[in-house]
Amino acid sequence: MLKWKTSVFPQAWGAARKVSKDDWLEWLRRLSVVLLKESSSPALRSCWSLAQTYIPLARDLFNAAFLSCWSELSEDQQDELIRSIELALTSQDIAEVTQTLLNLAEFMEHSDKGPLPLRDDNGIVLLGERAAKCRAYAKALHYKELEFQKGASPLILEALIRISHKIKNKRSRGWCAKCTVPRDLWLIRQQTTDGRYRTWTDGPQCCFFDIVAKR
Repeated sequence: MLKWKTSVFPQAWGAARKVSKDDWLEWLRRLSVVLLKESSSPALRSCWSLAQTYIPLARDLFNAAFLSCWSELSEDQQDELIRSIELALTSQDIAEVTQTLLNLAEFMEHSDKGPLPLRDDNGIVLLGERAAKCRAYAKALHYKELEFQKGASPLILEALIRISHKIKNKRSRGWCAKCTVPRDLWLIRQQTTDGRYRTWTDGPQCCFFDIVAKR
């Protein structure tokens, strides 16, 4: 396990008392550089010196450097780092910072280490909200689909339709979404929609919506 310099690495990931855009960009820059410096990969560590002056390099290697460090952290250190990432996601609206963290979450989800252990089902609601906020609609749709799989509801289905329409998602054509809820609840939700997605049939105690793309 790597022996982190207590005066360097925790300071790099600490997200408290960050206020301005410059604060958050410096937080991301410093974290990116320190991840390279402390990486368990010799190839990544060799990039540290250049990354100090050429920031795009640190940004391009951020996901790989994070993964190489993550597997070496203790459980307590992982928890501390995750809390800082959650704070960063909820405390600022800077596209560069948010998109970097969203890309990291996507990268980790497809890695052999599994998704980032954010609170509430690996943070699918938080990540989806932040993705929609910065107009990363493909990511927002992915997280909303995960929500739907864990527990369908009228609000989630309506959000799926709305996000799918924003990105003109072609695979929404013929996509059948099932939601087991009382029919009268669906009728209430139907009154709030704009009618662009109208095809539906009743089941005994649920409704089946065939979501069709707007023509």
